[in-house]
Amino acid sequence: MSGTAAVTKAGSTKAMRGRFFYISRRRILFTVLLLGSAYGSAEAQPPVSPPPAPAFPAINPPEEIGSSQKVILDVIITGNQRVTKNTILAKLQTRPDRNFSPDQLQADVQALMLMKEFRNVRPLVAEQGEGVIVTFEVMEKARITAVNFIGNRAITNRALTKEAEIKEGDPLDLYAVRLAERRIESLYKRKGFPRTEVTIVEGDDTADGEITFLINEDQVREIYNVKFIGNKFVSGARLASFIKSKPGLFAPFYRTRYASDKLASDRDRLTAYYRNFGFFNAVVDVETRYSGDHSQVYITFIINEGPRYKIRDVAVAGNEKYSSEELFSLLKLQTNQDFNASEMTRDVNALKDLYGSQGYINAQVQADPLFLDEPGMIDLVYKITEGKQYRVGRINVRIDGDYGVTKQSVVLSRLDLRPGDIIDVRKIRDSERRLAASGLFMAEPAMGQMPRIEIKPRENSFEGSVQSAGLDFRGQSPDNDARNTAVGDLYIPKLYSSKSNFWFR
Repeated sequence: MSGTAAVTKAGSTKAMRGRFFYISRRRILFTVLLLGSAYGSAEAQPPVSPPPAPAFPAINPPEEIGSSQKVILDVIITGNQRVTKNTILAKLQTRPDRNFSPDQLQADVQALMLMKEFRNVRPLVAEQGEGVIVTFEVMEKARITAVNFIGNRAITNRALTKEAEIKEGDPLDLYAVRLAERRIESLYKRKGFPRTEVTIVEGDDTADGEITFLINEDQVREIYNVKFIGNKFVSGARLASFIKSKPGLFAPFYRTRYASDKLASDRDRLTAYYRNFGFFNAVVDVETRYSGDHSQVYITFIINEGPRYKIRDVAVAGNEKYSSEELFSLLKLQTNQDFNASEMTRDVNALKDLYGSQGYINAQVQADPLFLDEPGMIDLVYKITEGKQYRVGRINVRIDGDYGVTKQSVVLSRLDLRPGDIIDVRKIRDSERRLAASGLFMAEPAMGQMPRIEIKPRENSFEGSVQSAGLDFRGQSPDNDARNTAVGDLYIPKLYSSKSNFWFR
């Protein structure tokens, strides 16, 4: 280590603190920081692994008491100050009136250690007559009084605290502190500082209250250029528009900072782009290399596109309202075409709109690509759940705001639906746009939300409900099929009148 070589962990730190007791802790740490900075940046370190998990204290069970099992007469808890006795007892299976078991005793000690409130738990077993008394002697951890970071400039204290996952008031867990050290180093690597060193100055001893991390930051690395290799389906310029790891608009005068987490996201983004166009076997790898002084990064994306899948057959299932031929006429993806996920989504929405225009407001359409044994071919099945057909019941309008006396007729005149009409989700969307275009209303003025129309099916909808509700059909044929529809009420909630107009009141 270079930047932190002048600091010899907790031992020397505590020696300094004991020898120069009249100097404040912050002044000592500031001096350490200056000494560390004088040594320059550290060499690259291999990936760190989490510290070893703390071992549970070993239990030496008592010698076999008598020739038969002993009954537990009492369970005693000692040494606890902050953690209540009842909280501890709730974790134990060793309880009065149960048979004593050394194995269960071991399990109980482990359960108490997993509470992360104790640095040690010692069980004691004492024979008394025909039974035993079990005592759990607990040693509570100290509480963290503060978490400090020294030397960080690229990442804020708040971000480091969140990443460390330790905070003021938590029990002081040495394992958690060492793990926090590695988390902070990992965060710096993801943000483009792979050679950053983090040292625990305080907090690696059970007697400590404060935790202090000394950070020797690596230099900022900038992206010099980005290349693509193996792409045939689309140009490198097109691929570059989908990633965030690139030199920047003002290169070479200004370049973007390199960050490994963004690079990983870019790789996933490119993979998703290819699979959207049917390259399901596409693999995207990435290579990075640095300039001599490690200040610049050269990025290369290596792409193995693989075959582009075609659609062998298209099918629909679950449709009763419409024939398969009627549904096929709406689909953009057809047999022998290249697969395209965006067009598949468009086809799903087209089918849902068709059903929604005829009152099937809960219709579900699921696209299911089926991979075949034949390489590069799939079957595409649209699974349809039609649900009930709904007609408009009541239309409820709630007008609030400064001009809440605005007549409901002003709202109703901008709706394309009336009670008794088959609900058409397309007309509902058009009505919402018409209400918004009027400039008279908003749903949530503070948030800039436009008016919305909600459909609430009646819980007691049943066959013949439209007929029993006495709804008008506005010239539509009231045949049996028409009457055997459910009822859905329209709600326009929290409609705020935004302007005053004499003609609309």
